[in-house]
Amino acid sequence: MDREFKLALSLVAALAALSVFLLGNLAGVGIFSREFVRGFVPFFLLLVPFILQSTEIWVAVLRRWSEPSRARKLVLPAYIALVYILSSFLNDNFSVPLFGKLAAWILVPSLLLVFATRLFPPYIAESAAALALWLPLEFGELSGFDIIFTPGIQIPAQPFAAVVLGYTCFAVLRGLPDIGYTFRWQWKDMGKVAVALPVLALVLVPAGTWSGFIGLSPGPTSPLEAVKLLLGIYFLVAIPEELLFRGLIQNLLSKLWAGRPRGSAEALAAASLIFGFSHWNNFNPPDWRYVALATVAGALYGWTYNRTGKTTVSALVHCGVNFIWAVLFKG
Repeated sequence: MDREFKLALSLVAALAALSVFLLGNLAGVGIFSREFVRGFVPFFLLLVPFILQSTEIWVAVLRRWSEPSRARKLVLPAYIALVYILSSFLNDNFSVPLFGKLAAWILVPSLLLVFATRLFPPYIAESAAALALWLPLEFGELSGFDIIFTPGIQIPAQPFAAVVLGYTCFAVLRGLPDIGYTFRWQWKDMGKVAVALPVLALVLVPAGTWSGFIGLSPGPTSPLEAVKLLLGIYFLVAIPEELLFRGLIQNLLSKLWAGRPRGSAEALAAASLIFGFSHWNNFNPPDWRYVALATVAGALYGWTYNRTGKTTVSALVHCGVNFIWAVLFKG
């Protein structure tokens, strides 16, 4: 067992233990309660591939298993549907319309990557698959796919499922290089974070304050709440978005336009604009100040990805920005 896989197993164990601790201390969900079982089981079933697929061993095993037939390739993504069935059974909330949408969301990008990549010029089918993965989430078509502990205490399953599905499709079924989903960080990676995060703070805080989009409004945050917030932002927001906008979209655009994995200024600019405009519907009515600020942030996230090759590191910058906003400002 290599070091990377041991690290991933340790991370799974640590996150599971920390989740149990936070549930007990912040939400009052005991480990021996029915609420714990019906929420923690589907959470753990998504957490395991979410973390382990960051390792070369896990991806290689899945690729070897799925290579003999196209049918096997289409079976792998169906794991997410099984988790939904189990979760809805435990919570008695199975929805036929939601299951149909979930099945289509799983099937369309899988079919594109299994059958269509040889029918189109390079990276066209892959780009279509990335859109098929993203747009249903962007427009809330999978709303209701949640991990429920008790009424009012739940987390969305969609971000976990999106990372599992996206990486299964693009790393296992397609073998797309340069996605950068790995937790093998180096000190030089942290140096890029140490550059990008202060630069963003120096740009976004004055711009956001001047435009009236944000205002300094710090509130009390306990250490446990800060840990919960950091974990939630990093794993439920930053990693899914960085995997999509940098590991897939920026990566694919760079290959399409420049023929190289990273470093294309055109791909960085386009991915940043796409990222910015993906925030247009976060407020009703849309707030274009948010779009502009998100575009600037996306450029620094993309720069971090270009310099490190790791979406998990650009996600650290993303998480830092969102955490500072959540704790010190309100928009």
